[in-house]
Amino acid sequence: MQGMSPTTSHTVSWFLDSVNRGDWKKHARFWMKWRQEGAFQISRLWTILIQGHFAANQVDKGLLCLVKMTEKDTNPDADLLDVLVKGFLSQRKMDGAYTFVVEMVNKLRLVPWQATYKLLIEKLLQVRKLEEATDLLRLMKKHNYPPFPEPFDQYISKFGTVEDAVNFFKVLSVKEYPSSVAYLRMLDSFLREGRDSEARDLLFKCPHHVRKDHKISKLFGSAKTGDKTA
Repeated sequence: MQGMSPTTSHTVSWFLDSVNRGDWKKHARFWMKWRQEGAFQISRLWTILIQGHFAANQVDKGLLCLVKMTEKDTNPDADLLDVLVKGFLSQRKMDGAYTFVVEMVNKLRLVPWQATYKLLIEKLLQVRKLEEATDLLRLMKKHNYPPFPEPFDQYISKFGTVEDAVNFFKVLSVKEYPSSVAYLRMLDSFLREGRDSEARDLLFKCPHHVRKDHKISKLFGSAKTGDKTA
């Protein structure tokens, strides 16, 4: 492990093996030894310990370790945040995962991994928490990650409203409007869900240049053709 001596790296590897085997007595003795030696600043070790507790379905113990970690002036990093989010999700604690990520970003200025954002957004949309998923999309944008529209297109076109789509476009906006491709994807998703009326209402709310876009005009021309031949 980078930044550790060979002896330390070997010891941490041994510790990880004991956690993976579920040998909690061994890792408890190991932890006490490291505590006495003042080695509490190694965030990787905290991550391993917390991950082990979550894997053993000991969420409360994992969270207690997190509290102890912060008491020792060791803040979570993106690696640990990813572990914690997956731990929450494994327990179907979507709200807990969302709240934790938002707090870590706002209070500690932590920047989560892009993959962490994507996973949590997908899980939130699966339980119809559009507002929370949209909040995370805003944070992704703040951290200069690329847009992640796909799950929103699918969710909003199936369960959402025209206003939900309009608000989503506002989140995607950089200066004025998202690209025409973003509108095209959403409109196409509405049509594929058989929500032609909502698609036309949404088109009416789109900027003028989007309504005149060739591909979007063609999309609705195809929809008309489909109506006539049905």
